[in-house]
Amino acid sequence: MSGPEELVGAAQLAYFHGRDRDAVALCEQALDLLDAEPVRRPEPRVRALHVLLSATQRWWGAEGSPQRPTAELVAAVLATADDSGDPLLKSMARHARGAYLIASNSLPEAISVLEEAVRYARVSGDPLAQVDAIAELGHHMAGRDLHRTLELLTEAHALVDGLDSRDIGVLVRSGRIAGFLGVGHFDAGNFDEGESWLRRALADLETAGILDQFLMMSNYLGQLLVAAGRFAEGREVLGRAIDRTPRESDASTHLGYNLGLLGKLELESGRPAEAAGPINEGWRHLRQTRHASVRPILRNYLAELLIHPGYERRDPAAADRLLVENEEDARRTGFLRSELNALILHAQVRLELGDLPGAVTLAEQAATRLEKAGALPALRSEEVHLVHHDVLRRAGRDADAQRALARARDILLAKAETMADPEHRRVFLTRVPVSAAILAATDRWS
Repeated sequence: MSGPEELVGAAQLAYFHGRDRDAVALCEQALDLLDAEPVRRPEPRVRALHVLLSATQRWWGAEGSPQRPTAELVAAVLATADDSGDPLLKSMARHARGAYLIASNSLPEAISVLEEAVRYARVSGDPLAQVDAIAELGHHMAGRDLHRTLELLTEAHALVDGLDSRDIGVLVRSGRIAGFLGVGHFDAGNFDEGESWLRRALADLETAGILDQFLMMSNYLGQLLVAAGRFAEGREVLGRAIDRTPRESDASTHLGYNLGLLGKLELESGRPAEAAGPINEGWRHLRQTRHASVRPILRNYLAELLIHPGYERRDPAAADRLLVENEEDARRTGFLRSELNALILHAQVRLELGDLPGAVTLAEQAATRLEKAGALPALRSEEVHLVHHDVLRRAGRDADAQRALARARDILLAKAETMADPEHRRVFLTRVPVSAAILAATDRWS
């Protein structure tokens, strides 16, 4: 009969390869054996709970997972680690809690907890704990400070690069960090460097059969390809990820996000009829999992569908209500990227509904907060300034509008310069609706 350590090791492998339910069952067996032991052993218990939390992540929501209430698992791993006094276990527990807070509560609180995880990992001296904590903090720091994100992820990459890549745990972390670096560079506006890191991550993860991370990195590459206007490539990447996602009765955040992004791609390519199905299905998943970082992104996609001029069930009034809700949701959870996206969509809705003063207020709020925050993940800065321009132009504030348009154009052209392939630059500047609108407005108002 296998002992707890062997069961946790088997659970970790099952999780890496996408067999989440097998991983959960193995962790439950390990915890039952540990409960039966006369002396409590904190290290295998923390490791079992850590893997259990990882394996249930795609089901996480405000109410927990289908196996055990997630909040109880998080409380248990924290209590066990803190009672032990071991900095390694304290780091692992805070890593798990930080990831849970991203999904269920708020970004600022999660970052504070992840900073603690990094501090304990450094004290422990354990290289894998340091890689995990630094990478997780770096990835989520993008919502507040992209420069710091890239610093932390570069440090994590240097650490993992010095470990034995034949070990599957090292390989998983290497692919994860490469993907995080890729999306970090993309968020900063560096398309070619972002794509290079993401394709490297996907190739390594797919070769090793690491499903969970493969699905996540496919989403990030899909975001880049959508933003670049390379829609056929984006459909292929997202379609492969969707096809490889296990189909189960439980809702899945991974599946919901990838479906929603596929719908966003179809909106960008001018096919709202093809966008409706994936966006609505993705939103169904996120209404169930209620993942705090992804839920407002899907709600924005749905609002964008409802105001698309080619959508046969177009409903600006419904979009208006949805965006009010999304602004409140994103503000409460601290996901500024989604709040600013909601604000610029809302400004367009209020403009259409005849509320010019309301549209001006929303657009100015988005532009002012963006300038203060700098570049943000999952947000096109040039689009914020374009909407600001459009609204100000309608309000007769031509000088202010011209400044907003110049800012949008500068950001757009700077992004284009990061693409070495002239065809990629041409596609980005002509096929992406926001890009084309910025250049058309520049020609009109120059």
